[in-house]
Amino acid sequence: MILFGIMLLLFFLGFPIGLSLLLSTFIFILTSGQIDNTLMLPTKMVNSLNSFPLMAIPFFMLAGELMNTAKITDWVFDFAKSIVGHIRGGLGHVNVMSSMLFAGMSGSALADASGLGQVEIKAMRDAGYPPGFSAAVTAASACIGPIIPPSVGMVICGLVTEQSVGKLLLGGAIPGALMGLGLMLVVYIIARKRNYPRSPRPTILMILKSFKLAFFPLLTPFILIGGILTGVFTPTEAAVVTCIYAIILGLATRELNLKKIYDALITVGVRSGSIAIIIAGAQVLGNITVQEMIPQRVTAALMAVTTNPMLLMFLLMGAFLFLGCFLSDLAMLMIMGPMLMPSVIQIGIDPTLFGVWMVLVLGLGMITPPYGVVMYVVNIWAGTSVAQFTRAILPFLFVLVVVSILIIFFPKIVTFLPDLVVPAY
Repeated sequence: MILFGIMLLLFFLGFPIGLSLLLSTFIFILTSGQIDNTLMLPTKMVNSLNSFPLMAIPFFMLAGELMNTAKITDWVFDFAKSIVGHIRGGLGHVNVMSSMLFAGMSGSALADASGLGQVEIKAMRDAGYPPGFSAAVTAASACIGPIIPPSVGMVICGLVTEQSVGKLLLGGAIPGALMGLGLMLVVYIIARKRNYPRSPRPTILMILKSFKLAFFPLLTPFILIGGILTGVFTPTEAAVVTCIYAIILGLATRELNLKKIYDALITVGVRSGSIAIIIAGAQVLGNITVQEMIPQRVTAALMAVTTNPMLLMFLLMGAFLFLGCFLSDLAMLMIMGPMLMPSVIQIGIDPTLFGVWMVLVLGLGMITPPYGVVMYVVNIWAGTSVAQFTRAILPFLFVLVVVSILIIFFPKIVTFLPDLVVPAY
C-alpha cells in the first residue's frame, strides 16, 4: 500500500513517470527498514539498461523521426488518397490507411499523430470536414501505430515481462489490420449519414504515379516482418536496418542532409533518455515487487475471483480502460506487465496474446480524457476542444474496444503469425 499509494499520488501530482517510480521505491525501502538496499539502486538501474533488445526502442523512434523529416509521410498520404480517396468520406479513409502504412515505419502513436496527423488534419480541414471528426479519425487511427510492427510498446512489453519481443511484434500485425478496417467502416457509415465529400476517382496513371513515389517507403514493413520471420535479423537489428533504410531514402530524394539527421538524433536522444529513466525505475520497482512476492499475491487474488481466462481478460480490460483515463499507457505497461504476466500464464493465457492485447487496450488511454497525449496533440492541429473531441471519438473508440474483445474470443488473431516461427530472441 505504501509503495503503490505513493506512486499513484506522485502520478496525480504531475511528477515525471520515471521520477515517480524511483521516489516511491526509495521511500518504500526506507520505511520498510531495508536501508542497505538503497546502495544497490544505482547498480540495478544501470544493469536494467544494459540490454540488447532495449536498443530497438531508440532506433525505431529514430526511424519514425527520419521518415517524418524526409517528408515520406506526404508520399504515403498521396498514395492512400489515390487508393481510397474516392470512397464516400474519402479523406477519412485516407487518414486511416495512411496511419496503417506509416505504422509499419514509425512504431509510435505519438509519431503518427505529430507528423502524419498534421498533414491529414490540414487536408481534411481544407476539404470541409468538421474539425471534431478530423481530430477523432486522426487520433483513433494513430492508435494503430503501437500495434502494427515495428512497435516501441511491444519492445517495452517484451522487456518488462521477459517475453519474446519478436513474437509480440509479429502478433500485432493482424490486430492492427482489423483496427484499420473497423475504423474505415465507421468512417463510411458516418460519411454516408452526413454526406461528407469524396475525392474524384483517380486515373490509373495517377495511381501508378503515387505508387511509384511511395513504393520504397511501403517496402519498410515487409522488410521488417520478412527479416524477422526468416531469421535474417532480430527485432533490434531490424530497427537499425529501418534507420539505415530511412536515411538512404531521405538522401536519395534530397529531403535529408547532415543537419537534419543531426537534429533528428538530438530529438530522439532526448526522448530515449526519458524512456530510459522510466525503464530503469520500472525495473527497480519490479525487483521490489518480486522481493515482496506481489505477483504471487496478485495471482492468488485474481484466482479467488475467477480462473476463467476470458472472464479474467474482461475484468482486466475494464480496469485498464478506467486507469488509462488517468495514467499513461507506458507507466501502466511498466507497472502492470511484470505483475500480471505470471498470473495470466498460470491461469492458461498465452503470454504473446496477453502482451499484444495489453498494449492495445492500454494504448486506448492515449485518446481518452483527461490524460490522453494523442488527444491533446490532434486537438492542437484541429483547433478543437476536449469536449468536441470526446463527442466525436466515441464511435471510433467503440470499434477499437470491439477489436480488443474479438482478440479475447479468437486468440488466433494474435497468435497465428508468431506460431509460424519460434524466434531465438
